[in-house]
Amino acid sequence: MDLLIVESGAKSKTIQKYLGKEYVVMACGGHVEDLPQSKNATWPYSEGELPKPAWGWTKGAEKTVGNMLKKAADKKVNTIYVATDPDREGEFIAWRLFAIFTKAGYHDIRRVTFNAITKKQVEESISKASDVNMDLVEAAIVRRLMDRLVGFRASNFANSWNIKSLGRVQTPTCGFIVDRELEREAFVPVPYYSAHTFASNMKFIVRFHEKDDEDGWRDSDGKFDSSRTNDRQMVDEVIAALESEKEIMVEDSKEGSRVTKPKPAFTTDTLLQAAGSYLGWGVGKTMVVAGALYNAGLITYLRTDSTRTDPGARNLARAHIESKWGSDHLGTAPGPGAGGTSDSNAQDAHEAIRPTNVELESVEDAEQNRLYSLIRARFLATQMSEAKYSSMALTAKVKGFNRPLTSKVEWRIHAGWEAAFIPTGRKQPFTKKPDLDLMPGAKHTLDDIEENPVFVEDETKPTARFRQPSLVAQMKKSGIGRPSTYASTIKKLLDRKYCESGSAGLEPTTSGRTCWLEVAPHYTDSEDEDMSFIFSAEFTADMEHSLDLIERGDRPAHEVWDTFVVKFKKLHAIALELKSKTPTPRQKALFDRLWAETDEKRRAEILTGIDVDDESKITGEQMKGVLDKLTSETSLPPSEAQLKFVNSLLEQFKGEKSEAFSTVGVSSIDELTGGRKGTASNLIAYLLENTESAPSPASPKQLKFIANLAEKAELDEAAACALVNLKNYSELMGGRNGSASTLINELKKRGKKGSKRKK
Repeated sequence: MDLLIVESGAKSKTIQKYLGKEYVVMACGGHVEDLPQSKNATWPYSEGELPKPAWGWTKGAEKTVGNMLKKAADKKVNTIYVATDPDREGEFIAWRLFAIFTKAGYHDIRRVTFNAITKKQVEESISKASDVNMDLVEAAIVRRLMDRLVGFRASNFANSWNIKSLGRVQTPTCGFIVDRELEREAFVPVPYYSAHTFASNMKFIVRFHEKDDEDGWRDSDGKFDSSRTNDRQMVDEVIAALESEKEIMVEDSKEGSRVTKPKPAFTTDTLLQAAGSYLGWGVGKTMVVAGALYNAGLITYLRTDSTRTDPGARNLARAHIESKWGSDHLGTAPGPGAGGTSDSNAQDAHEAIRPTNVELESVEDAEQNRLYSLIRARFLATQMSEAKYSSMALTAKVKGFNRPLTSKVEWRIHAGWEAAFIPTGRKQPFTKKPDLDLMPGAKHTLDDIEENPVFVEDETKPTARFRQPSLVAQMKKSGIGRPSTYASTIKKLLDRKYCESGSAGLEPTTSGRTCWLEVAPHYTDSEDEDMSFIFSAEFTADMEHSLDLIERGDRPAHEVWDTFVVKFKKLHAIALELKSKTPTPRQKALFDRLWAETDEKRRAEILTGIDVDDESKITGEQMKGVLDKLTSETSLPPSEAQLKFVNSLLEQFKGEKSEAFSTVGVSSIDELTGGRKGTASNLIAYLLENTESAPSPASPKQLKFIANLAEKAELDEAAACALVNLKNYSELMGGRNGSASTLINELKKRGKKGSKRKK
């Protein structure tokens, strides 16, 4: 009997069916050990080595691994195969599992990776089992060490502005959103007029100017547009002429043609963008649904930046295309999918996202099928011929107006790849030339519709806000983040309230602006011309590239870590020095609270030679001294947020409230004191420690609420549970951070979107 370990429960069920009774397949649930939950930002290390922290259990992992060890002993397991995900993070998980099982006395432990969960690939991968790739592991370790150093030191620094955190990837991504909003706010709209008309179901646009016209319309960037004008009288003239004549005459017509080529198969970022465009999904939902498809063995690995596809899969696709659409729909082999990617930032560790069985046209789950169909169509298209179009470009005139009207009639003469890839909602093209006279001299009567001709008075619009998929595209373009982090980075920005996702896109909050415009710039070295700002996209992209070099074995991990530590420590010192020059918002707020409790005489004694009313005359260090005196003499009342948190924890506390209060030396909530060292903080720490419990199933009340929300969202049990990567309601867990609460939040979001659509 052998044991095979994967990450997810859904994946373990799929693989267990393939391997049968000869194997025990179990899920570890992701990371089992990670950096310890301590306040350490760094650990000692010797020259030429990486730090070696004492790795600590992740939440719930000790029990999960304990169950694995018990099962391995009960079944008398001989060989252990660790088949965690085939990427940097999966390799790190495998490394920790190797260490845990080796310590438990197992010595025949092997690393297995598969790009798709199919019977053939699973069996082949087991036969080729090897050892852990330490280059991948060290890249993962350095990434953790970097994020911990920045996360602890810089986030603690940011607390003075009441900002929750700064992050190596998170902060520059926040910067994209804030900078786009600043660009929108600075935008100066340029007004314009335009006009068009419909005749014989063709749209004719009035061409008011030629490019060399001195009075031709141009936008704020100087871009010319022939269909727009500043001359209202000219627009009135053409509208009057069209209304009077009721017809236009073709003056010139030119035949033309064009072809459209298929795109490569999906990478993670292009899948996220396509799902956003065609399905209206956010990146989180797309990754959840794609994960379910992968775990069920229906698509290849979902975290990839390569466009390369398997030759065998391409051959099967070509056979299917020839059978369904004919040989004329086959493109020249191998098509856009043979050679990986030209992107210098790409790791190219796995092939592109494609169906594992191209013959399978649909899957049972409705939500999964929408994404599966998109992935399958995109892959089939890579092996298909170009789509071909013919067209007629028309120039027409209306009597009484001396400027031309233009139109273009187009029809598809060969579908090619578009036979497979026409997403729902896209307008189908004409497939034959319109039965109209399009030759010079032909007259066309204006269509009898409600508004024809059409007068337009408008102004240019600023660049649109980022939406989740377009933000992923910006991250990809800038070289920050990786396929495994796009969705989680955006989720952090939303969870930490740095931006809000509205109907117009991602809008930065006050906290997001403060983070990017006030706090992050402290980490800038004005004397460094190359990488002066640690939270710039350029610096982050450079560090991501360094991690990739470690992963490929092209650069020693300790060298990358040493370089980063030196750079960060220098910039952190600069940030601290700059911060000390003026009082921070948190200092000011605390001062105001304490000052109200201080009598006039003591105020005068404390402020001898200091003018707190003029910020330019008091430094941060001076304010710190003032606050030290005030906090030593005045009991600070708890903040509103502290009291709210205490009350919420008391509701969950299973013991007597008097017992909780007595542990911090008070008898009631009214006696609590504020500040970091106050009794309110101590009580919160006590309550958090004593309300933690083992995960428990979702309560009947939660399940009833979830069922009602799912019904309103028009989702069945399976579709609702897929939002949190589960199969059914019985797998949901309760508690504040349980999957039931997460699902409730997801369903509420869907309900809000649905109500907006109905309106």
